[in-house]
Amino acid sequence: MDLNLAGNWASIVSLVLTFINTILIVTIRRRIAASLTLEPLLKRLEQNSAELNQCLALYDASIDRFNGVVAQCDVNVRSARKRLGFRLGWQSPAVRAALRATRQYEQHRTRDNGQEVYNRLGAMIQYVSNLLEEKRISG
Repeated sequence: MDLNLAGNWASIVSLVLTFINTILIVTIRRRIAASLTLEPLLKRLEQNSAELNQCLALYDASIDRFNGVVAQCDVNVRSARKRLGFRLGWQSPAVRAALRATRQYEQHRTRDNGQEVYNRLGAMIQYVSNLLEEKRISG
């Protein structure tokens, strides 16, 4: 009877360890994928920022291009938020501010709101750059 009970407990412990290992493997895999895809995404955000800056210089003449770039920024910021995960992406003030600025611009397409999108995107770019630098240093 004792041997049977020990076997049952060993099976339960084995199941728990398997579950924990699965969670760890999925987490590590997600982090690796995020690290590999954040660099190209950061470059796209920087390109979006440069285009926004050019469009802001001649806002009235390039309003259609500006609107298109803002839409691209929104998609790229959402992708970055997803790749960064809950703590670094969804709860980040820089990410939330960038999304709030694009949403505000979509509701009221003014030059001031466009400038705010540009400013918040710059802050988000700096945030992601800092995160990537920290990951390189800490491994």
